[in-house]
Amino acid sequence: MAGRFAFTVDAAIENIPVVADGIEDYLVSAGVNPAIVPDIELAVDEVMTNIITHGFRRQAGTIGITCSIGEGVVRIEIRDRAPAFNPLLLKEPDISVKLEDRPVGGLGIYLVRKVMDAVSYEYRDGENVLTLEKKIPE
Repeated sequence: MAGRFAFTVDAAIENIPVVADGIEDYLVSAGVNPAIVPDIELAVDEVMTNIITHGFRRQAGTIGITCSIGEGVVRIEIRDRAPAFNPLLLKEPDISVKLEDRPVGGLGIYLVRKVMDAVSYEYRDGENVLTLEKKIPE
């Protein structure tokens, strides 16, 4: 199984479901095990939300998404031209603290790392590039 699906959207919250639907349609049409689709959608939703609210601070910008399938893995590359920021350097939240004693937010990248099999970041050609990988179960 191989292939690729790529598109660019304005960095706006209302485009998150559009991206999720596009990725889901692509993965289902490619015959990917549907059990992994919700994890992928959650990860992409969290990353896009962070780019829109923290990277672009709800100002104009675009987000490029490429989803590819190969060698038993779904790979999603998310690119933006917001200020350089490596979310993987964030301190992992202390989830042992009671919910009411935790600060609001801070769980997005933690969740992304938990639901995906690999997450990597690089700043390349003026772009933040976050790559998410999820193994396709047999």
